[in-house]
Amino acid sequence: MKPLVLAKALAAILLAPAALAAALLVLVPSAWDGAMAAESLLERGFEFGHGVREMETEQATELIMAAVEVVRSQGYRCDSVSYIGLRSIFWSGIALSCNRLRYIYRLEDIGGRWVVKPQ
Repeated sequence: MKPLVLAKALAAILLAPAALAAALLVLVPSAWDGAMAAESLLERGFEFGHGVREMETEQATELIMAAVEVVRSQGYRCDSVSYIGLRSIFWSGIALSCNRLRYIYRLEDIGGRWVVKPQ
């Protein structure tokens, strides 16, 4: 996976959720062959956070897939998703909790590159 393609897709998520579908279909083609569905990643009691609740189901699903792919591509673990949310008053990015809240990450755009910050 090319980091530049990933950065552009995630920038589209934060700047224009409507542009999400096209960007992510290019980013995560393997997700659509049935091998890995976002629904299989979601834990019981999964929560949509701020900014994601308002998205269409398809956009939220694609956001989950892209966020998990970013985390995994940087060598971190995310086998299941407990929570995902966008932006906060104090920072701009994506909040992702994985493996029954065992791993908590912030995905932030720093200098045009998406960086995963374990919390």
